[in-house]
Amino acid sequence: MKKSTLEALLKAADKQVQDFVAAGELSANQQQAIAHAQRALIHAQLKQWAEAADEYDAAIALCNPDSEALEDKASLALNQYGKAIVLFHLPERREETREAIETSLKLALEIGHTLLAAKGFFFLASLHRETGDVLSALKANSRALRYVRKTEPSTLTISILRTRSSTYVLLGQVERAKADLDRAYDLAKRLGEIHLAYAIQLERQTLKTLTTDESWVDSDRFLKTLLAEAQSAGADTVIGDINLYLALVAAEQEDWAASRDYAMTARQETLKASDIHRFARFLASSLAIAQACEALDDKVAAFDALLVAKKSLHTADQEAAEEMVTLYLNTLPARWGKAEFDRIFRIHQNRQRAKQHFQGMQITPKHPSTTG
Repeated sequence: MKKSTLEALLKAADKQVQDFVAAGELSANQQQAIAHAQRALIHAQLKQWAEAADEYDAAIALCNPDSEALEDKASLALNQYGKAIVLFHLPERREETREAIETSLKLALEIGHTLLAAKGFFFLASLHRETGDVLSALKANSRALRYVRKTEPSTLTISILRTRSSTYVLLGQVERAKADLDRAYDLAKRLGEIHLAYAIQLERQTLKTLTTDESWVDSDRFLKTLLAEAQSAGADTVIGDINLYLALVAAEQEDWAASRDYAMTARQETLKASDIHRFARFLASSLAIAQACEALDDKVAAFDALLVAKKSLHTADQEAAEEMVTLYLNTLPARWGKAEFDRIFRIHQNRQRAKQHFQGMQITPKHPSTTG
């Protein structure tokens, strides 16, 4: 977004708050706090996480922590929750993230804000999962579910059930995991959330395949039917996931051509996505393409897939995912032999030069180093 556009949005946000003040509905401090919170939301939309956190800090500083007024506690709770959300994108500030969500939760429980309490416990569960504290994650998810049940059925309920299901899987409690997915699926259908319903069907099949004696052939048949139904229903958000799973099933059956094709479709679908998990799916599909191409003895295509993935993840600042691609690349000289690796690199380099020539430019690709 252009700087002028950002400035216009911030100016509009300030004007809206000033209108409320002019109408006598807000105090000066409330006006400034809301203005900072609105600025935080705009920065968050632009993925400017540190700037968004600073704006939430400014809003929190204007709140009265000693006030017993319901609206003051609610304002402080909401701003602390917003701060936790944006800080989650800054791993180096995890302690601040935990402090913010715990403060928000305490206030939400004090004032009886059940929806914010549910969101807070759900968020806390994610922090516990991140540190490997699975039991605490399960407890937080269960408390989130307890509070969300007091609100209108929503996609939040579905998200909590799906997350708790995956936590049960980590604890080996398969039947409870299945029960949560069944409840999530029924609610998704009742709410008309068709995309979520297909995604949950995929999760149920994954759980079934991993925890029963069902063959990969049976799974393959189910997934192809599910893919056809999802395509017919226009459930675009789950089509990539189904293709990725089909790629893995095909690889298990050593049908490498099918695995490659499914993985390529899956990778293409991730480019349309905007959710926070899209980079993990992009990484998985890229590695699946490379594996399949290697098995088909198409080393150039495998090499190309890995370099495209590395460049894309680097551009998106996905360091951990990029490092996994680098680790895969680093195995190639030993597995292929240095002479063969250098030959494949030269072919790739010549293709890139030809491509750039036709585009009216010329570049010299760098040899992928073992240091990433």
